[in-house]
Amino acid sequence: MKQHGNIDFKLLDKSGLSVMEWLFLQQLAFLSNGYASRKINGWVTAKQKTIASHLGVSDRTVRSWTMKLEESKWIEKDHSTGMIRTSQKWHNLLTMKNDDEAEETSKESGNNFLSDVEETSAPTIKRELEGRVKQEVSEKTYKRESYTKEFEEAWKLYGRRGSKESAFSIYKKKKINTISHIILLAAIDEHKREKKDVEAKYIPHFQKFLKDSLSTYLPVLYKGKTTGAEFYFFPNTDSVYSKDMNAEEKIDNLKTQYGSYQAAIDYLLENNSLIEVAS
Repeated sequence: MKQHGNIDFKLLDKSGLSVMEWLFLQQLAFLSNGYASRKINGWVTAKQKTIASHLGVSDRTVRSWTMKLEESKWIEKDHSTGMIRTSQKWHNLLTMKNDDEAEETSKESGNNFLSDVEETSAPTIKRELEGRVKQEVSEKTYKRESYTKEFEEAWKLYGRRGSKESAFSIYKKKKINTISHIILLAAIDEHKREKKDVEAKYIPHFQKFLKDSLSTYLPVLYKGKTTGAEFYFFPNTDSVYSKDMNAEEKIDNLKTQYGSYQAAIDYLLENNSLIEVAS
């Protein structure tokens, strides 16, 4: 069963994880808490192939994430059985979220500015303030409900936001919804990683990114002429993503031989064994 859940972008930024690594850990946490797994202290019994299919990636990608996240202490591995599970570090991160939510709830209940207005001394002013607040909340709720869930996730992940209405207008005109949601998030992730050392004031707002820069960070889809195997290539960070393990292994071998994914792809194109799929 697939269980990706929602991404908490504040915690994502704190963790230093990529979007796909976060989804991988969420999937492991879900599987760790499944009925069958409780019998063996939370170890994930699902096969690597099953986890890969749930996330739409290859077995090789899951192996790579497992090695990286075990080394950085996000997951634990029982080397005698090969089983994995999320670590205490992951659970501590989620505990930070619960603590933040509890603190925010406490602030909201204990610091209501309307409670500072005395009913006996200024009932009219208090009623007017209450009415104004309700109206503002109603207007904000209406605007918020007009945005799609996918747009909201992309908006939160990007960080440098600008005008939300303008960004959503461009988002709809570009028909972003026709692009795989995961690929769109990965493109934003690519942009953030490339600009991580750049001052915020020099990073474009989200609407400008969608209008002028998105195409630069979206991956190029390639397809093998004979095999039909497909993979995505991110030019900015010279990285690839594929659901097909054989395609990923082949391009990895060529990268080792030629020094980069870009050089490997150029070689395949020159030899007429690869085609670029129009988006």
